[in-house]
Amino acid sequence: MPDDELTPVERTALLTLSARAWDARHVSPVLGDAMAEQVLGALGSAPEHWRMTSAAVAEIALRTSMLDDAVRGFAVEHPDAVVLDLGAGFDARAQRIDPPDGVDWYDVDLPAVARLRERTLPARTGSRAVGASLAEPGWAEPIPTGRPVVAVADGLLPFLTEQEIAVLLLALTDRFGTGELLVDDSRWPPLGAWPSPSIRGVARRPAGIEDPRALERWNPRMRWVEERPLVHEPEVARLPPVPRHLARAATHFPAAARTARVLRYRF
Repeated sequence: MPDDELTPVERTALLTLSARAWDARHVSPVLGDAMAEQVLGALGSAPEHWRMTSAAVAEIALRTSMLDDAVRGFAVEHPDAVVLDLGAGFDARAQRIDPPDGVDWYDVDLPAVARLRERTLPARTGSRAVGASLAEPGWAEPIPTGRPVVAVADGLLPFLTEQEIAVLLLALTDRFGTGELLVDDSRWPPLGAWPSPSIRGVARRPAGIEDPRALERWNPRMRWVEERPLVHEPEVARLPPVPRHLARAATHFPAAARTARVLRYRF
């Protein structure tokens, strides 16, 4: 099966893909990614292979929807933008957002994942897969400069060390000059998700970023501008009963609310 070609770290992309497929099956989905189950099947897997609660599915779907909205807004404001989906896995974000024709989109992930993306996701004009390690400084070389850039790190940072994150930030600021970075800062695995034994323990920083200003210390050209805890989003009202009640309870405890959030930076 195609997913047998993946290492344990690369296989973590199947967990989030499965969550999007579970969400799409729901009568009132949060994200509604109709392509997720099709891609999962093409990879030789199915949602049933990945055990997770409704809370885990809701968390992944909601954070993905929040990042989609932020990228969509940036593309509307900058119709000539370059979008960098960093650690894109098998996410069809470009297909969901369908940005203006002037926007160029780059899905960056490890070479094996990039190859499987091209085999399992439909081709889209203006979108390209880049096979490279984001822990290495040369990953950004194929990507054009001189245009507004928005970079998305959805579920990526838990798998990088602080030094590797610093290398990634330096590549962004040195090559692209100015832009925005959107970071999913959530625990890994999501609460209520049970990864298969082959991918347990692969995260290097499973607790997330304790202090959002840490990225400013790792790269002084990064400026933290916004924190959006998932539990404060209006879409929480659309979640299934259990995750909805958990989210509402978390709003009363700031530390709990910050365990799943989207952070926005400018550089």
